[in-house]
Amino acid sequence: MSLVFFLWALTSAQASFFPESGPQPLSFAKSLSSPARAAQTEQLLAHFYNKVSPLVSNQGAELVIIPQWNDQRVNALATRKQGVWEIQVYGGLLTHPDIDDDELQLVLCHELGHHLGGAPTASRNGWAACEGQADYWSASACAHLFKDPEETALKLTRLYATQGAGGYPNLDRADEVKVPRTFFGYPSPQCRLDTLLAGFKGLDRPFCWYAPEK
Repeated sequence: MSLVFFLWALTSAQASFFPESGPQPLSFAKSLSSPARAAQTEQLLAHFYNKVSPLVSNQGAELVIIPQWNDQRVNALATRKQGVWEIQVYGGLLTHPDIDDDELQLVLCHELGHHLGGAPTASRNGWAACEGQADYWSASACAHLFKDPEETALKLTRLYATQGAGGYPNLDRADEVKVPRTFFGYPSPQCRLDTLLAGFKGLDRPFCWYAPEK
């Protein structure tokens, strides 16, 4: 199965890396990518697809990665429709000057984590792993894709922090919050960094968003 690029109407449940409500994530890209960079980025998407599509095929579904070059939002999201598991990637993310190949792949892994991460899910009987679980799965399953996993996670969560989601995260501390029940929304930047690091290292999910069932 080859990588498919096309525009698809959003008619199913969605799960994105950055919140869709409130201030626009990061910033709008000011111009589309150059043809050379666009070709390089699509090659990266194809490489990512070839690496991970068997994980989806094993679940009896088809993975489709859709670059929305003309949509200048800086985000990506996961959707499903009739056995097709989609990852939509917007042009503002694909062309953002502060997002390199590794960070883009980590976002893609996060969206794949919504499909494959499992419980806890964002809604009862829903298919999409919640944000913390998608982060944790992405780091657990995709660490081999990154030259420096910790630095990639730090840079991406610091970009997330620019949206007023919390203070800048650091590698030398951890979020000390312990939630009384599992939080299904977007954790703080430090909590997201802690979650990614735990996934990379094979550690338990941090209690800043996850509460084991009693």
